[in-house]
Amino acid sequence: MGTSIYTPEEVEGRWPYSPVLSHYRSRNIEVYRLGEALSHDGYDEMGPEANLYDMYVDHSRGTDWWHREYWFQGSDTEGYTFVKSVRSTRRSSMRESSAP
Repeated sequence: MGTSIYTPEEVEGRWPYSPVLSHYRSRNIEVYRLGEALSHDGYDEMGPEANLYDMYVDHSRGTDWWHREYWFQGSDTEGYTFVKSVRSTRRSSMRESSAP
């Protein structure tokens, strides 16, 4: 499906990114980039049964993985949930790979 890369300024004040940014801001952690990937879970004759979103947050202490799902029932209101830290170094591959 592809990955979208955002700066914190691009998504500031937008749901579902704002609560994630607030998580880091409240801990005085600088966020460099957010990478969001969309995939699907199951297909039927009408198409995908759910949108699965994985977001990687590249920040001053490493990189974290967040996840959310939308099962096409009602409004898309589920926010991101922290999954785990996937990199705990000061330099992150997302920041390095997006450099010119």
